[in-house]
Parts: sequence; structure tokens; C-alpha cells
Amino acid sequence: MAYGHAERALAAIRQLEAETRALLLGLDQLDPEQAQWLADTAPAASRHPEPRRLRQHDRVAEMR
Repeated sequence: MAYGHAERALAAIRQLEAETRALLLGLDQLDPEQAQWLADTAPAASRHPEPRRLRQHDRVAEMR
């Protein structure tokens, strides 16, 4: 794979972010810079919740 090295580097960065996040979450009090870093690196799901998906019977009810 041509991009294997980049994928490995990105995986290492993500691992370091996860470990840093876990360490910071274990602290009793964060300074403003640490709190901002946590907010900036929050998982995408918590920053942008996925829109609710309609189930099949919801779609049928909308058509009536």
C-alpha cells in the first residue's frame, strides 16, 4: 500500500491523543489550555451528533 507509512503515523498520533485524553480526564482540575485541548480533540460524535435516522414505519407514516 502506497500510504501505509502515513496510516501508521496517523494511528500512532491517534493513540497518543487517546492516552493524553485519558490522563487529562483523570486529573481533578484542568488548566484552561488543557480544557481547550480536550474540547478541540473530542470525538466527532460528541461534537456533531449524527442525525436521527428514520425507520421504515416512520417513512411510511410520513407518506400518508
